[in-house]
This record gives sequence, structure tokens and C-alpha cells, in this order.
Amino acid sequence: MGALRRAAWVLALVLVAAGVARAQSLRMIRGQGDEPVEIRADRIEARLDEARREVVAVGRVLVTWGGYRLQARRVRYLPAEDRAEAEGGVVFTDPDGNRLECEGLEIHLDTQKGVVRSGRLWIAREGYLVWGKRFERLGERSYRVEDGGFTACDGTWPSWRVEADRVEVELEGFVRARGASFWMEGVPLAYSPVLVFPVVRERRSGFLLPRVGWTDTQGLRWLQRYYWAPSDSWDLTPRAEYRSRRGWTEGIEFRYAPAEGHRGRVDLEHLYDRQDRGHRYAVELDHESRFPGRNRLRLQGAYQGDTRYQEELADTLDDREARRLRSFGLWSWDGAAGTAYGLAEFFQALDTSQAAVLQTLPRLGFLGREVRIAGPLVGALSAEATRFWRARGPRGERVSLEPAVGLEGRVGGVGTFARAGVRENLYRLDGRTRGRGAPRAGVGANAFLWRRYGTWLHTLEPFAGLEAEGRGHGEVPAAFDGTDRFDPGLRAVGGVSTRWIPGGTADEVLGADLRVTRDLTDGRWGVGWVEAFWAPAVGRRLWAEGEYEPETGSWASWAVGGRWARGSRTRLAAEVRHRRDETTYLDAGLSVALGRYGRIGYRSRADLDAGRLLEDAYSVGVAHPCWELDLTYSRTWIPDEGRLDRKVFVMVNLKGLGTLGTWKGILP
Repeated sequence: MGALRRAAWVLALVLVAAGVARAQSLRMIRGQGDEPVEIRADRIEARLDEARREVVAVGRVLVTWGGYRLQARRVRYLPAEDRAEAEGGVVFTDPDGNRLECEGLEIHLDTQKGVVRSGRLWIAREGYLVWGKRFERLGERSYRVEDGGFTACDGTWPSWRVEADRVEVELEGFVRARGASFWMEGVPLAYSPVLVFPVVRERRSGFLLPRVGWTDTQGLRWLQRYYWAPSDSWDLTPRAEYRSRRGWTEGIEFRYAPAEGHRGRVDLEHLYDRQDRGHRYAVELDHESRFPGRNRLRLQGAYQGDTRYQEELADTLDDREARRLRSFGLWSWDGAAGTAYGLAEFFQALDTSQAAVLQTLPRLGFLGREVRIAGPLVGALSAEATRFWRARGPRGERVSLEPAVGLEGRVGGVGTFARAGVRENLYRLDGRTRGRGAPRAGVGANAFLWRRYGTWLHTLEPFAGLEAEGRGHGEVPAAFDGTDRFDPGLRAVGGVSTRWIPGGTADEVLGADLRVTRDLTDGRWGVGWVEAFWAPAVGRRLWAEGEYEPETGSWASWAVGGRWARGSRTRLAAEVRHRRDETTYLDAGLSVALGRYGRIGYRSRADLDAGRLLEDAYSVGVAHPCWELDLTYSRTWIPDEGRLDRKVFVMVNLKGLGTLGTWKGILP
């Protein structure tokens, strides 16, 4: 070490020429394994006496070592201590781009420890600004600040900030403030002895901001979540929600993505209901895996400890009106000839006896697609075996086989096809085996016609065909009537699809589709289906659809709707749906941007036949670059009580908390 330092001082002596001289740069060896230090300045003074070895650089000084940069008007470097003292317009930058500006800095080049006077620290990747009268640099990745504060906002006057007696900064970790006050738009709003904010782009564990609200049926609501991210491939979010009229709800969400193509989540929730004096719980599962060779696995589950859990505690109308919960496991394999699959389904009844609900445990099958055999000859084969089970009532099995062959061709621009096949079902019920089968056949033709009218393109696609099914043999057992239907006879089908497309674009502006059927055996018309739309511009569309029954002279169902948007600032949508023997619903929604950051919204659902509002929601949101605020007021109809349940919720988020609780994972 001594020999190296003496050699460095000999080099310095040559450069400065006899003690005090003007120079542009100086390069010095620090120690074995350390990066050399380079000093550039308007003037460099080197003192070589044994009592005090030092280099003093004055005027536009730049000191660099190992990716670090130190700029100042005056820098004093002490090689024996490997320490630098900087004054006047000091700017210190580390290899990650973090920037410290201060009046004075004393730093050890080897350990990165030091002291700062009146500084401002910009944390580059996360966008934080930390300031204080006195900084202590504790190491390469940490600071301690006295009488300072921090914010994640840009500008001289940040929209929000935290002022504190002491601030501890851990890069790629957290900012911890003690004796802290929170300020919004220059107004102090809250005081806390301790505040913790994440300073990291990657996921990091920590408490999420709470969601606060009030509902008529459940009273005060407070949701607090903690996000724990021990790995990039899985995380846990435990939560506690307080309902003043019900009690505490504990829950936890587990998400995982261990490898590409595999991901899922599990959610558990428990409530000891003070109102009903009992334990209540709910479980949800959702998993998906994609394996090599076009294999896929999907698992989805939902189960509740009592049938009124969702109806009484859910916040949305769709969840409250659910009558069944479906759980299933599906495996599938896609091949050139079709898709093989295995399916198991379980339904939890929320409005009837669970013992009478029909389950399919399991269903195994192959759904064939047409493959070319030779020339115009094509063929397909589908098969399925299903076990039907219920706790109380008939149980049984069914095996179904549907082979078919066909011919395809074109005659003068018209596509033609012919199909012939058979459907055979074998049933086993109450120890007895019986069968039902029937032949099937069909012929048809379709065409694609087009014509230009100026710059507009008009297309017309008519189709027509005949479908026949023989009487066959056997009969379907009564227990299977709801799932199996054989319909012998001869039917005619036909329809047309038309589109208008302006020149220079592929956008369809105007279109309609029509399909009709008629039973030629008894002369009755079947259900007709029609749809039409008009889309004069991007984001603007009107449409209508319906199913008409000529035999009854009425619409079985119909719907009309439209949406209108002007960019992303204003959106309007409305839809009316009617189904015979049920009711007519009106769904509407509106979203309008206000200024640069604000947005208001409204959505509703109403029963037009009963003249009753079923659900509506008003929302106000502000997405400021430094903070976000969401305020929602909603109402949901409660059929059993004949009134609306009113709800108010508030959610606030600050810039800098965006990555806390954000899912990363190893995703496809």
C-alpha cells in the first residue's frame, strides 16, 4: 500500500511541477482492488508533506470513481483516509442514477458513508424526493435525514408531502418517517408517530391503504389488507374487514405462478356473524395450467358455508342474485382431428335443496372436427361418456356416439355440402340399460356475393339447407329429458348476412343477420333470429337482436342497445333486454372526464316491468399524477326487505405506493 501511494504521489509531483501548479486532471491509485479516483478541475493543489497529504481542487471540480460522480466548486481529497470533502453546489450521483444535491458533503469513497448539509435526494427509479437539513449517508444504499421530509410528486410545490423529525431511507426498500405529518395541497391533514412508504419498483411487502365505507345493512365498513411478497412467483394478501353490524371478517388470498403457463389463486374468508351468532365462510379457487403438446388443465371452485352468505354480504346485484355456484375441473387436449376432454362439475344450490341438484361426475369425451378423408369426402367423430349423480333422486350414466361423413364442393361460386351420420345413446339407470338412436342427414348451399357502389362495398351471404332426423329406435329415460332431445322430422333452414363497408377501411358500418327454420313435417315455423347494427364511427354503435316465435306471434326475447364514445374522455352506453315470462331490464352507464385528472361515472339497472330500480352507482375519481381518490355511492335492491341498501366507499392511493401489492409472478 505504501509503495503504491508513493508512486501515486510521484505522478502527482510530475503533473503539478514543484508543489503548486495549474492542472486539468489528476489520476490517483487508491488501494489494491479499488477503482482509481480521477479529479478534474480548473485548478488542483497537491501538498506532499508527510504530516498532511491532500489534494485540493477548486473551480468546476469533477471527481469520479467506480461509477460515482462528485461535482462541486471545491473538493478536498485525503488519500490516507480515502475521504473527500466537497463544498459549494455539491452534486453527488451514484451508478443507479440517484442524485444528491447539497451545500456540503463529506464522504468516504470506500464505504460510501458520510455527512450531508442541507440536501435534497432524488431516488431515480421510484421518483421519490427526500430533503433535510442534515443527511447522514450510512452506506451505499441508505441515508438518515434530520428535520426533513419526502414526496413522490414532481415540481417545486408537490401535491402531497410528508414532513418529519427524522427520515430513514433504504434504497430498494422503504422510507420510514418518525414524528411525521402528512400534507395535501399545502394543508396538514394528519399526524403519525411513524409512517412507512415503499421505495422500490419490484413488489414489496407492506400494508395497503384501507378502504372505508358505510352500508345500510352492515353499518361501518373498514377493509385493511397486508401484502406479503416473499417471491416473484407467489404472494399472500391477508385481510381484515370490520362490519359494525356483523363483526370481523378474516380472509386471505394466495396467488401463484411457479412457471410459464401455470398460474392460479385461492381465496379463503371467514366471518363470525354477531347478528346471526354463527360462523360463516366462503372458498374460491381458480387454477390454469398449459402443458406441452397442447394439453390444458383448468380448475375453478366456489363454495359457501351457508346458502345466504353471498345474498346478504355481497356488494353487487349480480352476486346477490346468484342461484348456483359452479365448481369444475376441465382437462383438454387439442389435436388435428378434434379435442379430447375430461370434465367434472359440481353445483352448489343457493335457492333449492342441495340433495336434488344434478351433478356430472365425471364427463369424458372427444369433440371431433371435420377432417378431409379423400378428395371432397370429409368425416368427423364425437363421443362422450357421462355419469349423472345427485344425493337424492335418480342417478345414471350415458354414453353417446356421433359419427358422420360428408361431401363439400363448389358449383359456379356456390358452396355446397352434404352430411350423413347417426346419433346413438346408451343409458344405464337404476340398474337397467336401454338405448336411443336415430340417423341424421343434411344438405345445404351458401354463396358470397358483393358489389361496389362508388367507394362502398356491399356484401351478401345467403344460405339454405335441409336437415332430417329419423325416428330411430328406443326412447330417452324420463330422468334424462332435460339434457337429451331427439327431434325426428324434416326441417328447412335459411338465412342471410349482409354488410356495408366504406372504401379504404375494413370497418363494417351497417349490417344485418337473419335466420329462420320451418318444420316441413307439420308446416310449423320455428324460432327466427335476427340481428342488426349501425356503427357510423369508431366507438359509436347501435344494435338490436331478437328471437321471434311465429306460432305464438310474440318475441321470445329481444334486446336493443347502443354505445357512444368520444375518445377516452366520454363514454355512454345503454341496453334494454326482454325475455318472455321474466321481465325487461334497462342497463345504462355514463363516464365523463373532467379536466386533466377528474372523472365522474354513473351506472344503473332497472326492472321496467315492475317500475323498480334494482341497482345504481355514482362515482367520482381523481387521478392526479401524485395521488388518486375514488368515491363511490351505490344502491342495491333487497327483495326480502323491499328496500334499497345504500353504500358509500372511499379509497385513496398515493404515488409511490403503486407497486406495493402489484402482482408480478412468472407469467406467460
